[in-house]
Amino acid sequence: MYMAITDFLAITAEIKRLSHSENDYGGEDNTWSTHIASYSCRIYQTKGESQVSDIGKTENSTHKAIGANVDILAGDKLVNSSEEYIVKRVYKVYDEDSIHHLELFLERIK
Repeated sequence: MYMAITDFLAITAEIKRLSHSENDYGGEDNTWSTHIASYSCRIYQTKGESQVSDIGKTENSTHKAIGANVDILAGDKLVNSSEEYIVKRVYKVYDEDSIHHLELFLERIK
């Protein structure tokens, strides 16, 4: 029986993006603004090291997430209830000639 990727997406998270605005003193304030209010995904803890194939190095990765192909960038924040993660890398996983889903390498910050 074939199962769609959406059958495995167990949580709904918020994607935030860092934005910059000028403050009253002529400097900049950095704030996290909601970029995607509701992103269905699955977050899981990884074991061991992850190979980064495009740059040929191995790195430790504590968490990964899979979800739909949407506008998520390295540096965005993924918020799930009281847990927060910084997106370290974004990989597009292909199914034949089209993008099937995203795989996000995450660093837990809270």
